[in-house]
Amino acid sequence: MNALSKNQLKNLAAYRLQKRCDEDEVFVVEGVKMCNEALMSDFTIRTLCGTAEYINSVNDKLTRCGEIYEVTAEQLERLSNQRTPNKVWTLVERRTENGKRKTENGKRRMENGKRGTENGERRTANAGFGRVAGSRKYGHHYAHC
Repeated sequence: MNALSKNQLKNLAAYRLQKRCDEDEVFVVEGVKMCNEALMSDFTIRTLCGTAEYINSVNDKLTRCGEIYEVTAEQLERLSNQRTPNKVWTLVERRTENGKRKTENGKRRMENGKRGTENGERRTANAGFGRVAGSRKYGHHYAHC
């Protein structure tokens, strides 16, 4: 478990942009419940940034995580897309086979062939957690990028 430097924080905060997530074939998972599901799944977790309280509560599940950083609430706010970040932020590698295709120009398409959103909702099919997140306008999205 390491402390997060300003430069590392800046690099990780860049994943707030869809473009950066697409370039590195990753997606961001935020919040205790969704991050716990990611830890229990077979996805590869590249980076986990959490409060000391969260890291201590899931210490036995962190063996599969690449980099683990203990962060403050202020650092978590800089990383998060949510208005009120909740203890943990995780960067997870995407799967390229199930439910995700890339077109010639690299834009992501969902299973139904439509681009990213439909009726104000973002489907987290690439997260694999079987949830449809609500509109970002209301802060109900579970996973992004």
